[in-house]
Amino acid sequence: MEPVVIKQFTWINFGMAALLLFLVFLLLQFLHRIVGRALFLGRYQFPLKAGIHRLLLVYEPLVLFILTGIFVFINPALHGFLFLILLLGGFYQLRDYVSGRLVLGTRGLSTGKKLKTNHLQGIITNVGRLGLELQTTDGLHFIPYRQLTARGYTLVSGQEIGGFHQIVLQPKDKDLKKDHVNHLMNLMATTPYVDINYRPELVAVAAPDPTIKARILLKEESHLPQLLALIDDWGYDGQVTNLV
Repeated sequence: MEPVVIKQFTWINFGMAALLLFLVFLLLQFLHRIVGRALFLGRYQFPLKAGIHRLLLVYEPLVLFILTGIFVFINPALHGFLFLILLLGGFYQLRDYVSGRLVLGTRGLSTGKKLKTNHLQGIITNVGRLGLELQTTDGLHFIPYRQLTARGYTLVSGQEIGGFHQIVLQPKDKDLKKDHVNHLMNLMATTPYVDINYRPELVAVAAPDPTIKARILLKEESHLPQLLALIDDWGYDGQVTNLV
């Protein structure tokens, strides 16, 4: 019977693997941003962007798995023991991370959606790796993903609360050639009506005419008419729509 040979890695192998995997990660993120602005893709734009997003959700834990395996096999006895200690110490964080990959990969959770879970209902203002932030009428709540999977949740359709709105913008000059997303982002960065705690999310939409969907959190609900008037001054037609 032949002895089992276990491949032993070095720190050089670890460094090279980490660099290569990180470069691929940056490439996927770059493609995700580019596809979001690629109007020429037409009806394939959003499915392609969603596919890259799901690929990123799978790729990140795969990278961690590969690098952890190489790290352990550099010195199986010592590094295996260290990994076990870290695993036990960060059990709940690891559970949140894994639950988050599952929830984000199969559900429509994203910033701007209205969510109801247990006794809380509000707007998702940030989607992190271990949990999400929910803005309610009584403040900002951090909800770990393990709580969402254990207690369940509901995505609520209809008008947003707390000053969160989706606005569809179209330039009045249809022949104007410019990067509307970056142009509008720069304009909104200096707007007194937008809550700077949430970075506006702007996405170019494939349509016969240049169209941009914006998710914006206002400081006050009463600021909406002023913002629409300001958008009109910028040379855009703005129409408020519901987030689903």
